[in-house]
Amino acid sequence: MKLLNGRRDGYDSGGRKVNAGPGFRREPLGPPPPDLPDVAAAEWAAVAPELDRLELSKAIDRTAFRTYCMAVQRLHDAQEAIDRDGLTVPGSTGSLVKHPAVAILEAAERSVRAWAQEFGLTPSAEGRLSPAKPDDDEADNPFADGATS
Repeated sequence: MKLLNGRRDGYDSGGRKVNAGPGFRREPLGPPPPDLPDVAAAEWAAVAPELDRLELSKAIDRTAFRTYCMAVQRLHDAQEAIDRDGLTVPGSTGSLVKHPAVAILEAAERSVRAWAQEFGLTPSAEGRLSPAKPDDDEADNPFADGATS
């Protein structure tokens, strides 16, 4: 049993102290801020309830999550400009140059990917997350590894 539960509370089976973490109070992100543009507000409304359900959000995450939603808005706006105007536009000399929105789109893609990983919204980031509380079925089973057979 010591291998499963450790020697005592707060220590692993090797007697090493286990860091319990900072103990943030989990709170819902709540509704989207009223000043968010449409696409950003829609992203907030779609993703925040799931983060809240998984108990991954804290009140202090609102600014970071807002930044993620605004990056999604920039991604949408840049793609809309490219769809409307094409990948190239006439330059000052009359020759075609890369649309300025392409650089904005690429930067927004990087920003969305980085923020999405912070919130566990990518497949690779999902594996690093763990819920705040174990499922009731797994809490009673010391041999549960999360896999179903």
